[in-house]
Amino acid sequence: VADADKAAASYRYADACPKYDEAAKLAPSSQAEERSANCYELWGKKLEAWKRYTAPVACAEKEKSERLPALKLKVELQESKFPKLTLTLIPADEVPGLVVKRDGQPLAKNQLNGLLPLAPGEHKIEASAPGYKTFVHTFKVEEGASIPPLRIPQLDEDAHAPAPGGETAG
Repeated sequence: VADADKAAASYRYADACPKYDEAAKLAPSSQAEERSANCYELWGKKLEAWKRYTAPVACAEKEKSERLPALKLKVELQESKFPKLTLTLIPADEVPGLVVKRDGQPLAKNQLNGLLPLAPGEHKIEASAPGYKTFVHTFKVEEGASIPPLRIPQLDEDAHAPAPGGETAG
């Protein structure tokens, strides 16, 4: 932690934040997790900071820490800074092997049919499954802008895609 503190004191957050992350992994606590989140916030990585502020809340709940209300407030304040995308997928539309990605990162099932906070900038939503054509939607988010809801449509079968057994259909 001392090396991370020195790097942060010199505004070298790219060096400090991973060190705080490692310290939090080695000795998880609400304080260690909060240091990591604070570092990302100071670095200007707002979305990373928001994601990381949920860890100290979870630790503080386990520790029965008096800091819990303050940490919950920090999460709410961080989250309020981001435009949110309403992403919907009707369960009846799901196909076997469906993977939905935001900016190349797979989303967990519990992230579908809900609000996803997004940092300003370019974003891409992809939905794919073996034997189906990939749905791709790209869009730009401006700071403070509202984002229209996005419904992932039923994927169309791809007659040219390899069949699940590895053979080409058609």
